[in-house]
Amino acid sequence: MDSKGHASESSMEVRQEPPNPEEKPNDAQSFPDGGLQAWLVVLGAFFGLFISFGWTNCVGVFQEYYETHQLASFSPSTVSWIPAVSMCTIFIAGPFVGQLFDHFGPRVLLLLGSTIHVFGLMMASISSQYYQFILCITTWFLKKRALAMGIAASGSSMGGVVMPIMVNRLIPIIGFGWTMRTCAFMMLGLLIITNLTVRSRLRPQPKNFGVASFFAAFKDPPFLLLAMAGFFYSMGMSPELAGYLVSMFNGASGIGRILPGYIADKVGNFNVSLFAACLSTILVFGVWLPGHSHATTIVFASLFGLSTGTYTAMSPALVAQISDIREIGLRSGAMYAFMSIAALTGSPIGGALITAAGGSYWKLQVFTGVMLAVGSAFYGASKLYLAKVAALGKTSNPVSNTGSPSFRHHRNHEKAFGAIAQPVMEQHIDAMVVGLGFSGIYQLYKLRELGLSVKAVEAAPEVGGTWYWNRYPGATSDTHSEVFRYSWDKEDLLTYPWKTRYLPQAEIKGYLKHVVKRHDLEQHIQLNTRMESAHYLDNSWQIRLSTGETFRARYLTTALGALSKTYFPQIPGLDTFTGEMYHTGNWPDAHDFSKKCVGVIGNGSTGVQLIISLADQAKQLVSFQRHPQHVVPNGDGQVTAEDRKRINKNYDEIWKNVKTNISGHAITESSIPAMSVTAEERERVFEQVWKTGNGIKFLFGTFGDIAISDEANKEAADFIGRNIKHIVKDPIKARTLTPPGGFNRRPVTANGYYETFNKENVDVVDVLNTPMEIFPNGIKLSDGTVYNLDVIVFATGFDAVDGMYHEISIVGQSGRTLEDHWADGAKAYLATTMNGFPNMFVVNGPQGPLTNVPPLIETQVDFITGLIATAETSKEKMATESQNGNKQLGPVIEVTQEAEDGWLAKINEIGAMTVFAKGGSWLTGANVDGKKQVFLYYVGGVGNYNRVVQAEIDAGYPSFNRFY
Repeated sequence: MDSKGHASESSMEVRQEPPNPEEKPNDAQSFPDGGLQAWLVVLGAFFGLFISFGWTNCVGVFQEYYETHQLASFSPSTVSWIPAVSMCTIFIAGPFVGQLFDHFGPRVLLLLGSTIHVFGLMMASISSQYYQFILCITTWFLKKRALAMGIAASGSSMGGVVMPIMVNRLIPIIGFGWTMRTCAFMMLGLLIITNLTVRSRLRPQPKNFGVASFFAAFKDPPFLLLAMAGFFYSMGMSPELAGYLVSMFNGASGIGRILPGYIADKVGNFNVSLFAACLSTILVFGVWLPGHSHATTIVFASLFGLSTGTYTAMSPALVAQISDIREIGLRSGAMYAFMSIAALTGSPIGGALITAAGGSYWKLQVFTGVMLAVGSAFYGASKLYLAKVAALGKTSNPVSNTGSPSFRHHRNHEKAFGAIAQPVMEQHIDAMVVGLGFSGIYQLYKLRELGLSVKAVEAAPEVGGTWYWNRYPGATSDTHSEVFRYSWDKEDLLTYPWKTRYLPQAEIKGYLKHVVKRHDLEQHIQLNTRMESAHYLDNSWQIRLSTGETFRARYLTTALGALSKTYFPQIPGLDTFTGEMYHTGNWPDAHDFSKKCVGVIGNGSTGVQLIISLADQAKQLVSFQRHPQHVVPNGDGQVTAEDRKRINKNYDEIWKNVKTNISGHAITESSIPAMSVTAEERERVFEQVWKTGNGIKFLFGTFGDIAISDEANKEAADFIGRNIKHIVKDPIKARTLTPPGGFNRRPVTANGYYETFNKENVDVVDVLNTPMEIFPNGIKLSDGTVYNLDVIVFATGFDAVDGMYHEISIVGQSGRTLEDHWADGAKAYLATTMNGFPNMFVVNGPQGPLTNVPPLIETQVDFITGLIATAETSKEKMATESQNGNKQLGPVIEVTQEAEDGWLAKINEIGAMTVFAKGGSWLTGANVDGKKQVFLYYVGGVGNYNRVVQAEIDAGYPSFNRFY
């Protein structure tokens, strides 16, 4: 396996201290999704809603009491204005209370509201705002948000169960006044718990008052309760039974607020809400309207409570999911203010309909059913619209800097009502990093140094990038271990040294995990998450993730890895094989190949390492190769005490050499032309490196012109050919393993490769001259030879450099996609950025040096971070200009088209001068069928590349447009 990886940084500069871990709870995009404090908030909200909306949910009992006692001389329609005005007052205060919540948080409101609520029991109270308790929960939960909200919301239903029975029992015994006082004392005790437990995870942030720009569905549960109590009475039931039916309704509603919340977290909030709304409509027209018996009424009360409890509990979850978490107070308030219209008019309209029908309830029933049907239709229309938005990859609101919602399609939600979009909250951050191998980890580290809010996502369940996925047997770096690490943490070299000269995959992955922990980077990392799309809008990137989350980030850095997109060649019969099939780039955690016949297709660095490792395991192993490789021993072994002493003493000098030479490796490069010495001297030099090891050293450390002189290159290739013939005993195998051309591919290095083919169970087959096809039991060659196999392993490499980018929808300025920009071949200025894609950066992108990856990544990440730091400094000037009336949306970093084209021309010019132009390998994309072939690498040397980058920095970034 090649030196595949991701990023880092250089220099021993003094670093800022990492952010205080205590500040993490105020991170708007980090949700605990559990823990003692989070569930205590849910408990407190439960009790708060128990005594506030739980009390409101038993208005049917009070409606009946008023009509038969204090207000017996008034019509039901007139009496209904009392609770209607009360409910309207609660809801219409929403925007103002929401603004107070955003400014001061929940504590002040709860203390004030508790006092008013207890001592003025029937008054509309700012503490009884349904959404105020829900707001705090949204800051603690994301993936379990619907369940947490449902549990809290069930408090209002539980209150609706207990309160009517309690009031009905107490009024005849102690009278109306003492009943109210008893309830008030009970509420005082519960509100104490609420005040002690309910708090927001985020600090209050004052905002200017504004109206939320979205439509919320109309629902009026209090009116439905009033109508039920009156209906039960007219059917000949006693007022006491009517009160118990209200309790039944609320009991079922409690279940309807918890269980659907759990389901919604699995299949989507909108899916569950739409189902509940439709079910409620069906129950009204199918059960309530035609029903005339007590049994039917009881069944309706229970089922209707279940369905309406669902969409009542889900409404806050829907708002939270499509809103910026820091604006939920105002948005929720605006929604409930809109609902106040229904709260004010619903009950009087219902009373008027009963009167107009001569005491019959059929008009009321039809009105209720129609309103629910209209609400269901709006739910359906919303979902269709969201599905359309998700398909187009656009935001639902062009005003991007106001916390506007955006949406994406949830793959795991398709099972509910088909492929329907799931709305998600758009979270605002400064920067997003995608990929957490060497590149992404270092980029995250550097951006945090700038003091930016950063989110880093990784598709794998662990950090490591390429070194997580490529865990096949024998996976090893081909770079000396002392320089296959970050150079900027010199202290870590002493505390975390390597034991061997070359590093196996597990050690590299372990090292990267160690770096993440050592520098406290876990808090910014989200695993098992892919970036599915990125769209440049209003000077920032709208990023959709596989989890359903949407982020708006000023800067986007992709660290996907140059060798990450696995490649399967187009082999006839590929889908017919009935045995086991694997790719080395996505290896299973553990597998036993003993007693099995294994075919390995491909023999690059990965194939070579795998063949050596499997030869002692497999019953039979066959290498199917198109192009033989020049494989040089790597000279692996233990790092001795003397080696360690030398490395520690010369650490700075070693890294200086690595960053200024051609190869980027810890070798002494030669400047002597191969043909300037005698044949005997050439043989001696080649033999010395062959014995001590390393393919890169064989290319650059023997003679200085092997990569650019055909004659010198032939001498090197012939030397390796002679060694193959000497090592491999079978002349047919030796001939098959000997490359016919020059030493013009990326050097492959491994101990014991050619010796492996001396084993009786190992064979090699030329499939360039005898093409193969796959059949159910194995592989068949064009000459009729058949190989029956249990396992086929594809060591066929990668769609290098740009392969992973074709899996993601990336849209830059003016709607131009990255796919279009790279239609004639992938290109990026200094392998880091592209014209037309402002504020987006790639690490180890197209046209970067062919070199040891970690030091290259350090150069590129430092360059990107410097650009961002300059842009952030320009924000101060932008703020000044903005105050003078010039509209400024944020800093813009964009390379000019001329600079990008100029760099590509230089790449092609230098590449054409080398032997790599004739190699036909993944360095130009030639290994992928149908891929546009361009030089994907700068072969002028990492030292020269670093000098070009530094010149750009020293000149003040002349290749970029103005930063603001």
